[in-house]
Amino acid sequence: KAIFTIADLSTVWIDLSLHRRDLERAKQGDILLINTGDNSKPIEAKLSYISPVGSADTQSTLVRAVVPNNGGPAFPGVFFIARLFFSPKEVSLLGETFALQI
Repeated sequence: KAIFTIADLSTVWIDLSLHRRDLERAKQGDILLINTGDNSKPIEAKLSYISPVGSADTQSTLVRAVVPNNGGPAFPGVFFIARLFFSPKEVSLLGETFALQI
């Protein structure tokens, strides 16, 4: 038996920078498609953390997805590109009701 575990990489945090213009639209639970850069299938994950503090240098905020890493390409120090799909937003009907045809 192992005495202790140095690193448990069965799940990995993928930290991403979110530009401040997109911050108010991002919500925990939004879907991310994470491109690993090695021509494998993108990893689908959910946004699990949004930092309450931004970076003055980059004008961005840290967001995080926690993904299972079953021997996959996600390991510490690797760069990823992700596409964030914002949750749908309810909007009121634009236009006059008399302009609608049913």
